[in-house]
Amino acid sequence: MGEELPLVGAASSGDALEVKRLLEAGASVTARDHHGRTALHWACQEGYYEVTEMLLRAGANVNAPENEGFTPLLIAAGGGHTQLMELLINNGADVNAHTCWKGTSLQITCAWGRIEAARVLLAAGAEIDARDSEGYSALLLAVMYGHADVARELIAHGADTGVRDNEGSTALDWAVRQGDDDLVRILSGSI
Repeated sequence: MGEELPLVGAASSGDALEVKRLLEAGASVTARDHHGRTALHWACQEGYYEVTEMLLRAGANVNAPENEGFTPLLIAAGGGHTQLMELLINNGADVNAHTCWKGTSLQITCAWGRIEAARVLLAAGAEIDARDSEGYSALLLAVMYGHADVARELIAHGADTGVRDNEGSTALDWAVRQGDDDLVRILSGSI
């Protein structure tokens, strides 16, 4: 990665001075590695705010998908990098972009239990009931992975508690199946 694509290498290691030097020397912000990732993808994965700012100022595509459809925002969301997410959103990132299997940033943050990241996305207008290729919504994923605080937040923002995955299961079905009494209470309306 480093020799072929020095800007990608510098961004992935958070070397802001080298990124600046390479950009001044004319390095392309659109260059991609074998995963289809640009320097911006790598900076967002690692949480490098300063490098991300520099790449955006240099014209990096904030909505560029890599080979599996992950945009820089989807990657930052997965890492729970809320300040980076806000920076990307303020620079035009699509909060409803999705991966090749239709997973959104909100779904990713909810599966990982990253409540602050979910709040950033909800405030930016993320589609709360979007479903991935398995039929999972953000709420279903939060429940499946046992994140009661995230489920509570989604319900407070109007998430559809009756949405069913491709197998016909609701969030309540998942909570009962997993024996999660807290989530069962939340989803039954007795918070």
